[in-house]
Amino acid sequence: MRAFADKMGAQTLTDLSKPAAMSWDEFTLVTLDAALISRRSILFDMTHVLGLSDLLQSIGRYAHTITAVELRHIHQN
Repeated sequence: MRAFADKMGAQTLTDLSKPAAMSWDEFTLVTLDAALISRRSILFDMTHVLGLSDLLQSIGRYAHTITAVELRHIHQN
């Protein structure tokens, strides 16, 4: 992910300052919503994402990863 962000001149979620009291799931959703409001682009490196339909249905081995949470949020909104 770091190489992708560097190549694109972007930041990763972990580059941002997360409040200690907030979970990563909460933080990523707040960050996505803030990007929408500010019209800031969000880039996803989907190179190693397998089973997208499973992720969107919250099933499978990677259903509870941060990327899965983000993709479901975008898909649902």
